[in-house]
Amino acid sequence: MTNPLVQMREMQKKMRELEAGMQQLQGDPALKRELEFEQELQALLAKFDKTIHEAAQVVDPSFRVVEAGQKRTYSKAPKGESAHASKTGKPNLYYLFTNPHTGDVVRTANILKKEVQEWISQYGKDEVLKWRTPDTAA
Repeated sequence: MTNPLVQMREMQKKMRELEAGMQQLQGDPALKRELEFEQELQALLAKFDKTIHEAAQVVDPSFRVVEAGQKRTYSKAPKGESAHASKTGKPNLYYLFTNPHTGDVVRTANILKKEVQEWISQYGKDEVLKWRTPDTAA
């Protein structure tokens, strides 16, 4: 068991580090731009009585929201049919991500694939999403 005094000192040190980081971030012009954008976006959504999800669907019609608390239902396939044969849902939408720097192409349904995540950490999410095109071969 760690000494409570030691724990308190460690927490105080972490708090000072976090406060220093916050001070540095508050002086960042990029943060100020982002906060201004957020305020203007919220005002625009309120003006037209729209939600952020509705606005996202205007920009990207393939955008879908899964509400928290929705449960998936599973049913048994009728006798003689496999479980996959009774599936009538939409097929997954796949995208091709083409890295213009290396020429590498990755086919995936989302950005969770390892190669895409590496590109995001290297080039930034906004840049990598510009490389995405729908896969029409699927």
